[in-house]
Amino acid sequence: MSRRLAQVHRWVGIPTLAFALGMTGLWAWKQHLTRQLRTASADLRLERCLQLERQLQPLEWVPSPPSASEDAGRCRREAAQRLWSQKRIDLALRLQAELVGSRAVTSADLERLRKWKAEVQRSALKAFDQGSLERALSQLRLSDTSGRDPGVAAMAEQLRQIWGSNQASLARAEAMAAKNKWWESLAALNAIQHPYWRTRSQPLRKRVEQQVARLEQRRVDTHGPLPYAIPKDKLDALVRRQMEAGVPDWQAFRQSCRALGGRVVEKGPEATCEQ
Repeated sequence: MSRRLAQVHRWVGIPTLAFALGMTGLWAWKQHLTRQLRTASADLRLERCLQLERQLQPLEWVPSPPSASEDAGRCRREAAQRLWSQKRIDLALRLQAELVGSRAVTSADLERLRKWKAEVQRSALKAFDQGSLERALSQLRLSDTSGRDPGVAAMAEQLRQIWGSNQASLARAEAMAAKNKWWESLAALNAIQHPYWRTRSQPLRKRVEQQVARLEQRRVDTHGPLPYAIPKDKLDALVRRQMEAGVPDWQAFRQSCRALGGRVVEKGPEATCEQ
């Protein structure tokens, strides 16, 4: 009986010993990888950090402090900051977003990513104001690290609409000027609000305003001063507000004229607002 028990103990002890030896080996291997990861993190060798992190992932269940994820997080954190300082914005944002999605994330990491995205979006708006729609859209795409941010998509669509509206207003102004319809051309020019398109439209505006001034002077020379004439500044301001609300330029001109107590008088290719 005692012999039989000894055999049982021996057979039970063999796998237990093997398990213990295996655990010891895994523990030692995880410690080795963790030390290498810590060294790579200190040296900011990002690719090596990520390689070691992948090797450590299957060993997460093996108890072995300190946490390897903290070292990998430190590596990403420092590398992202370095890339940001080097103006390698796309890579910096990608790494910071990976860090935010990892176990090593801190509240400071979240705040840094938020600030970086906001800075990239401000840069996009600056590029837009300077007349580069494509650069603005490209920078907005960089700020969308998930590729699914509805706020970024809405901002991009708004920029496209503003750009298209101002571009169409200038095209309309040019078309009306080509037909000597100076008042209609001026109304379209007044609808342009974007800094780039306003600058681009200045040569045309100067020519159109000269022609409008000549028409007004010709009317004064022909009929004398009209004390009941519709004030031009009030008419222009009202036309501009209506066009900003989406009313087509010619319709805005007619409605504004009527709102000020006037009537549209067409004289050949020209149209004026008179009482």
